[in-house]
Amino acid sequence: MQSVCSFNVRRIGKRFVVEVRGFSGIDRLFQFDTGASVSLIGLDTVCESPESQNRLLKILEEEIKEQDIQKDAVSAQTVTNEEVTVYPCVCRGIRIQGTAPIDFYFHIYLGKIRLPLIGFDYIDDCMFHHNINGDINILAVAENVGKRFYRQKVIDFNHVMELLNKEESGSNA
Repeated sequence: MQSVCSFNVRRIGKRFVVEVRGFSGIDRLFQFDTGASVSLIGLDTVCESPESQNRLLKILEEEIKEQDIQKDAVSAQTVTNEEVTVYPCVCRGIRIQGTAPIDFYFHIYLGKIRLPLIGFDYIDDCMFHHNINGDINILAVAENVGKRFYRQKVIDFNHVMELLNKEESGSNA
């Protein structure tokens, strides 16, 4: 079932980008990448400082171990066939290009990435139109966008962010 949801994916240079809100109170640009098999973020998508990235990494490693989250083998290759370890996640309350909040399913890489991606797992649940030499117009987005691609256990990223915020507020005291 699709929900009524429309927005424009802006073209900046040779990339299509959307604004994503809700990870850490910071708006981020994500590349809308029709060639990416999954939506992907890195530690630097969520935290700007290396110290915060290190705290986030430790929290994620603990969650992966405690929750027995399995790395995703299917999507673990780059276009140059480099193997990359990524873990499935969900974060509630994410807004993409100003739309209503959704449960956003994605993978996290436990390192830095240059530009986070909205990939096939989101895009395949969208109806859209691409203008010649222009923007992409999203006309509709499925309810529970991307969820069908995440049948395994996923990291509750809202919980991870709560732990990070608690740790960061304790370290600033």
